[in-house]
Amino acid sequence: MEPCVTLHGSEGTAVFHYTEDRVTVTTEAGETTHTFGREDLTENLLQHLRKGTPLLSPPRSQQCLHAGC
Repeated sequence: MEPCVTLHGSEGTAVFHYTEDRVTVTTEAGETTHTFGREDLTENLLQHLRKGTPLLSPPRSQQCLHAGC
């Protein structure tokens, strides 16, 4: 069984299979699964430095980390 995080709510359950980038949502209406791709943040940083590619996670989005939240 692969590692996952399960969220239980009043309208259903969501299971995030984080090593497979997959989310399964189960409600009374049924079950849906969505698979997401990964972005290589190191490669993105290198492309940013070399070609000016926009950062996927720019420093301003990390303000909470710097503010000590």
